[in-house]
Amino acid sequence: MDKFYGRKLQLLPTINLQDIPPTSLVIQAVQKVKTRYQCFRCGNQNQRFFATHFCAKCSSQCTYCRKCIIMGKMSTCTELVINEVDMKLDTSITGLEWDGKLSPQQKEASIKVVEAVNENQNLLLWAVCGAGKTEMLFEGIEAALQQGKFVCITTPRVDVVLELAIRFRQAFPTISIAVLYGGSEEIWDGNRITICTVHQLMKFRHTFHLLIIDEVDAFPYNIESHLHWVANETRTIKGSTVQMTATLSSEQQLL
Repeated sequence: MDKFYGRKLQLLPTINLQDIPPTSLVIQAVQKVKTRYQCFRCGNQNQRFFATHFCAKCSSQCTYCRKCIIMGKMSTCTELVINEVDMKLDTSITGLEWDGKLSPQQKEASIKVVEAVNENQNLLLWAVCGAGKTEMLFEGIEAALQQGKFVCITTPRVDVVLELAIRFRQAFPTISIAVLYGGSEEIWDGNRITICTVHQLMKFRHTFHLLIIDEVDAFPYNIESHLHWVANETRTIKGSTVQMTATLSSEQQLL
């Protein structure tokens, strides 16, 4: 698979401009939109998290984003290669080998997930801890794979990523699954299922037809609005987002 397809990558000197496909665009990473700066990797628009200094690289005053600096410095002289089109559907595959049984209530929720996938609709899955929310996702993910879609399960916490990786590799043993988090040695290579922390989503754009966000109530996703922007960037324009939580916010309960 083309390394630029579905991705948001820093334009490094090692990248040949001739290799960038017409489906990708080169943009300035940090831009001044009217009177305010915005980082187009992490979506940050909070002006308190931008700083300006003399840059040896461009020999001028350069503004950089402090919100996502832990993942590498993004500044006004940094360029990004961003995917501009929805990830194409891949071949239809099946891989669910989970032999468990859902309760009637779990089955009802599972059907709703499948419907959301089939109709490219968004869904909020609200259930208490231990209710089996992960198992309720299996049939919906299987439906997405059968339709050639790319799937991502993301969560704010690394420990949850590692736990989910074990369970999904047991349930989908024949499917290539990428597990991404800070310090992970795995890389994404067009894997049909991706499990990652929300910050890893900054490396993708219009990639996943089914985006599942676990623990939307957990820090930092629950208070960092720029991470919501990142999630929206990651999903394909035509697709489904499933948000999962055990503790709804007052605003979510009004939906």
